[in-house]
Amino acid sequence: MGKIILVAGTPASGKTSFGDYLRDKKHFLHVDIEEFDGSYLHSVWVAALRLKELSLFLNTLKERTPNAVLSWGFHLDDLQIASDLKRAGVRLWWFEADEARARERFIARAGVSLDVFDAQMKRIKNNRGKIEELFQPNILTTLRSDNSSMTFREIFDAVRNGR
Repeated sequence: MGKIILVAGTPASGKTSFGDYLRDKKHFLHVDIEEFDGSYLHSVWVAALRLKELSLFLNTLKERTPNAVLSWGFHLDDLQIASDLKRAGVRLWWFEADEARARERFIARAGVSLDVFDAQMKRIKNNRGKIEELFQPNILTTLRSDNSSMTFREIFDAVRNGR
């Protein structure tokens, strides 16, 4: 691919797991934006955001590897950051999930209050139009109401062949 991609979406839709798959099977650098506090890349990310110069962060990634995936269950107030990443050439992907199935997975993970899930789902619903505008056509339903899920291979094929 030779690209940097951002995977965002519904909580518990498989963003981090897909990032791990790309790391383990496809030799991507996986950066979980929510979990990299204290790392060198985090300090570069914070500086890039402060300076409003995301190219600093992206160039640092490109120096390390040709392929990187950023997984981020970002707060919807950060849509501008996602938009800036897209403008800088990052390919954005939104992982959609059936809410009931995502809730089940979120509860099974434990460790985080269900209030966090509910608040994020409310923000997603309130910002649906902006999300679709930013991520179209790269929206995948990774977790369906009929208990089926996209496999990582299917997701990878969509990402590899998508925009």
